[in-house]
Amino acid sequence: MNIKLLFMRLMVKKTRKKLLKRLSALPVKGEKFMVPRTDAAPVMVYLYRPACGGGNLPVVFNVHGGAWVGGDALLLDTQSQEMADRLGCLVVNINYVKADVKPFPYAQYEVRDTVLYFARHAQEYGIDTSKLALMGYSAGGHLCACAAQMLSEDGITLSCQVLCYPFLDFTFGQEKENELKSSVDGLNTIFFPGLSKTDPLVSPVLLPDEQLKKTAPSIIIT
Repeated sequence: MNIKLLFMRLMVKKTRKKLLKRLSALPVKGEKFMVPRTDAAPVMVYLYRPACGGGNLPVVFNVHGGAWVGGDALLLDTQSQEMADRLGCLVVNINYVKADVKPFPYAQYEVRDTVLYFARHAQEYGIDTSKLALMGYSAGGHLCACAAQMLSEDGITLSCQVLCYPFLDFTFGQEKENELKSSVDGLNTIFFPGLSKTDPLVSPVLLPDEQLKKTAPSIIIT
């Protein structure tokens, strides 16, 4: 790895460390929970229940953005609690492992495994499994779209996936030189060497149509 790439990786880690230090000083509304997995490390999430509401609750799985290497679930802490109160739902705020620590598709599987866990423990958490939704922002929207295709193969029916300004195609704009191509190529070189851009778990929009039809309906916010 050359000095420039090493410097960029160190800068990302330093920035993330500063963010975590700042967030650790703030009060946290969510309940921290480690989602167990049999074949991998547990997934860190924060749980938010509505201030009032009975019966089995819908669930929104909230996934933050940050170009896959930045951000943190606690940036959505207040928003997640407000969402739980306004919608009368359980919000599961997922703090996935960043791509410079564990490359693709590690985070995609973390999102999928989190949904599977709560779907399979619905009675324990008072969950309505007919009302499960994924919601992600930018890189988080990308992870949700990837997880949704895997969940459809696992037999989990999602109500919807809400993708807010998601990045869905690593091959987009690659046929000519432009600012987008330069940005994506730079990201790939630093954090995703050897990335298989046409893999649907990397570029979910490239999932074959017949499989795409089986995934949850999408609401895309641009």
